[in-house]
Amino acid sequence: MTYAVHIRYWLPDLLKHKHIALRFLPQQVYEAAAPLSVSPSPCNVTRIFILWKGLLPCEIDEEEGWEEAGKRAKEMDIGKWRDVVGLETQAIDDKGLRVLEWGGMEVN
Repeated sequence: MTYAVHIRYWLPDLLKHKHIALRFLPQQVYEAAAPLSVSPSPCNVTRIFILWKGLLPCEIDEEEGWEEAGKRAKEMDIGKWRDVVGLETQAIDDKGLRVLEWGGMEVN
């Protein structure tokens, strides 16, 4: 079976939108969806994956919960994403082999 994979840098697509809804996937959810094997075995693996969607102003007004999400975004400690993703403190340690994977996908 052959799969076609289209890989591209998604930051330009993010910049097209004034309002963006995003969600960080927890490590265990991402690992279950896309297992990763690295050799030699690293001391730490951190995988950050974001699902995002550009929103029109009319979608924000119509959709229940966006106003509350906006308030949370303004008030929340920006370090909260570490808890959502599951970033462990040893990922910051500079000893040993570490793997950091950063990715994202637009949800239409």
